[in-house]
Amino acid sequence: MSTTYAATLRAQHPDKEASTLSLSSHAPYDSSTTLRSSKPRSSSRLTPCLKISVAWIAALALAIGHHLFNTSLHGKNPTGDQNSISKVHSQAGASALNTAFAFLVSSFLGVSASAAFVQCAWVVVQQRSFTLGGLDALWSSTSSVLSFLSWDFVKNGRYIVLVAALGWAYPIVVTLAPGTLTVRNQIVEEDSPCTIPSFDFGSSAAFYDILTSSAAAPYDAPTSLADRLVGTVLLGGQPLPPTSPCGGSNCTYRTTFDAPSFSCTPSVQNTSLLTWGFIPISQTPAYLGVTFDDSTPPSGYPDWNFAAYFANSARFIPSPESSRNVTCIPYNSTYHILYSFAGAVPTVTVENITLIQPASQLPASPPFADGQPGVHSSLFNGTTNYYALLSSLYTSFVGNITTFITSDSVGFTFATPTQTQAQAANLPVFESQLVSSLQGGYLNWTSDLAAGMESLLTNITLSILTLPSGAVTQSKDATCVYSLTQPFFAYNSHRLFLIYGVGLGCVLVIALIGLIALFSNPLHTAGTGSGFTDFLNATRNVELDGVDLDSGEGWGGSREVRLRYGHLRGAAGRVAFGSPESLALEGTGRATYQMVPLGQ
Repeated sequence: MSTTYAATLRAQHPDKEASTLSLSSHAPYDSSTTLRSSKPRSSSRLTPCLKISVAWIAALALAIGHHLFNTSLHGKNPTGDQNSISKVHSQAGASALNTAFAFLVSSFLGVSASAAFVQCAWVVVQQRSFTLGGLDALWSSTSSVLSFLSWDFVKNGRYIVLVAALGWAYPIVVTLAPGTLTVRNQIVEEDSPCTIPSFDFGSSAAFYDILTSSAAAPYDAPTSLADRLVGTVLLGGQPLPPTSPCGGSNCTYRTTFDAPSFSCTPSVQNTSLLTWGFIPISQTPAYLGVTFDDSTPPSGYPDWNFAAYFANSARFIPSPESSRNVTCIPYNSTYHILYSFAGAVPTVTVENITLIQPASQLPASPPFADGQPGVHSSLFNGTTNYYALLSSLYTSFVGNITTFITSDSVGFTFATPTQTQAQAANLPVFESQLVSSLQGGYLNWTSDLAAGMESLLTNITLSILTLPSGAVTQSKDATCVYSLTQPFFAYNSHRLFLIYGVGLGCVLVIALIGLIALFSNPLHTAGTGSGFTDFLNATRNVELDGVDLDSGEGWGGSREVRLRYGHLRGAAGRVAFGSPESLALEGTGRATYQMVPLGQ
């Protein structure tokens, strides 16, 4: 009958209870097969050192290349088929290359960080003992964030916990780096020749009629075109909309234009001008408008200028306390105009009006061009067109508004200088923008009458340029500035530097710690890599046969077993994982062996 033996390993510590591991066998114990760990294999520090360093340098080079590539695209138009990734400068191609750069940088950082982490791990498992659960968490900490929930790993891992945590920072490169190059729409301005409307008062007779019965063909009255133009602007309160010369595109252009303008002041030059006429002096009017002439010598056309009296009314009764005066002198002026078109929607801005001379001083002679009887001169045309427009405007303003009271009614009555009170007719000024409110016998004039009158004549002048081309207006060549919306690459270099700085910085810290661990590892000639062979050698220890990983039996259960990596006692320099007491470098621990019979 054979005898069954057990090898009992006892380690004696001054402050720890000895641990006992029994290895059962059905054959006599053979000391030559007690510890079957690997022999040290020859290895160099050069390979892991190069792996850590070169991978990090490659990631840095790729990051610089990514920056240079994005810089080359910044501010440029995407070209070619925008959906084709084969075109580097297309939106799809640039996006693909950005993602590729970020992926490669992250991959090389991963290689460097993983290699450094492995070196740190082999050093840590030599310095501290871990449970199997702690070892599982340690080796999986770079791939599973749940590993940080292992208290044994966090407690005993020391700096390897920080290294593993930093290893989770560099993957942000793949997520955020491609977003540093985007495509944005920007407004680009391009100059292009265009044809814009113009009008020369001296070469047209569009706004005045002449007496055809006279050989002198003198001025007779405004044309119906002038009356329609003035009436439309007066009642509409704004200039007629211009037509874009840019065919529906966004564009702007500037032009200059000689035309009449008002210079108005909130006062009256001569109060004797504002007489009530047939109106009883005791009856204050709500409005009174007159024309007058102050030119010296007298102009060929009378009454160029305008003066008016305004008073607010309540229940048809004017209030003298609210009365105001205004005087307007027309000038020959140069308009500086900016036209802006958003598609077909216009915006007209009068940037400046340069006053040249009072209209009352404009010459109207000679009436005919030299050597061309019956053809009016440019001086006559220009002056007469100005006068006709102003005459048409004054028709709506010259007159008075008074209150009539009868036994059964009360209201406003309107009259012109040539009308009697019985012939009174409505004055268009009553319906213009100069009146801010009118209802129930209440009449309120706009607060700034002088500005209102100036704006009115300016709007009439601007509307001239909207009249049908050819029949009335002329055209001239100009330069239009087209505003085009185009896509451009936009590169945020600061953001890329921040992203790559965090990734490269974290891995650099890991790499430095890994290199320090590599060169301070006394067992660097034993398996210190991440290959299967390294782990096979590290676990070839007969002592580990007593651990049942499935059932959790042995040493109080597999999850409670504490292992450490180092030289095994009595194993001729072999290294492997084992209990701390079985390692030759376990401080004051002493390992002894004895044969213990287990039974017959």
